[in-house]
Amino acid sequence: VVQTKRLMMAAAARKYLLVDHGKFGRTALHFLTDLKAFDTVFTGREPQPQMRAALDGAGVSLTVIAE
Repeated sequence: VVQTKRLMMAAAARKYLLVDHGKFGRTALHFLTDLKAFDTVFTGREPQPQMRAALDGAGVSLTVIAE
């Protein structure tokens, strides 16, 4: 599954990550790619300052989708 996702990302012109705000700062079983590989992260709430700094440092745009 991870290899398929990596191939799809390699073929994509733009890469978006849609993530639940509760996932910030957590680790996963499998590593897909670095944060800097994404163009934009979409989430439901503003992340903690250290995560926001990591996004900014990686050059990733953040879009918070409010209800």
